[in-house]
Amino acid sequence: MSKTPLRLLLVDKNDQDAEMIYGLLAEQNKTLFHLERSYTLSDAKRDKDFNDYDVILFDFHRSDLQNLSTIKAMLSETHRAVVVFASDPHVTMTLKAIRSGVQDFLQKPDLTTAILLQSLTFAIERQKEHDRLYSLAYRDEITGLPNRNAFMEQFSNVQDLPATKDAKIGIHIIRMANLKSTIMEHGLPTGEAYMKAIATRIYGFFQTGQFFARLEGEDFALLQSSVEHDGHMAYVTRRIHEQLPQELNFHGHEIDVSLCIGHAIAPDHGGSIEELFAHAFSDIEAHMIKDESAQQAVLG
Repeated sequence: MSKTPLRLLLVDKNDQDAEMIYGLLAEQNKTLFHLERSYTLSDAKRDKDFNDYDVILFDFHRSDLQNLSTIKAMLSETHRAVVVFASDPHVTMTLKAIRSGVQDFLQKPDLTTAILLQSLTFAIERQKEHDRLYSLAYRDEITGLPNRNAFMEQFSNVQDLPATKDAKIGIHIIRMANLKSTIMEHGLPTGEAYMKAIATRIYGFFQTGQFFARLEGEDFALLQSSVEHDGHMAYVTRRIHEQLPQELNFHGHEIDVSLCIGHAIAPDHGGSIEELFAHAFSDIEAHMIKDESAQQAVLG
């Protein structure tokens, strides 16, 4: 049985250095590796799906110290092993790269086939262990979505990105308004099944640049890294409501789909995550009061 090739993405604009990496890997059985190349990180983000690769090899320069936030955000999105190498590394550069989340830092002048293969092996194993620990700390156990900790960290990463320094960041709080009543009426298994189904459908609506997480209880959050205007937030809210069915069947029970959505935009409604949360939750409370008043008017 043939072994599945290790999928590698090389990000390096220097042709000579790229040929060196190809040459080092060619000294081994070529069927063990599938290597593709992008010239810059921007090219890679535009043309490649990082999740298609086992390891990303990145040629690191002193100027890239300013772009570590970009690399950190990429790592938080992809959870792929990253190995960086440089011609003239120094302690500060190495430490900052490692702290950003890369698995190994290699010196290009000392690079050999044995060192490269060892680094790839160790990087993959380190990433596996990182993923295990990350899942414990940053994943919601019921839905499998990122949790509140992951959302807070992602918000911080997005704020640090150079591309979003002058852009607006949007946050939607999505409350499953009838989750508690569903659990009380139909039981916990039905309530959890309902929550997972709605969360999965909402998650499927979103594209790159958006981050969806469960905060706690009935509340979920969506982070948009680039918001052009308030109408964009209203469009996302409307799309969520339109894409979801009015009711779903779980364990023989017909359950009405009831969501209440509030939003906030940075810097319009604040700069910190706490300020944005406060505004979005206040928005939800206002919507719920309005809905209750409307229901009382109908019943009255």
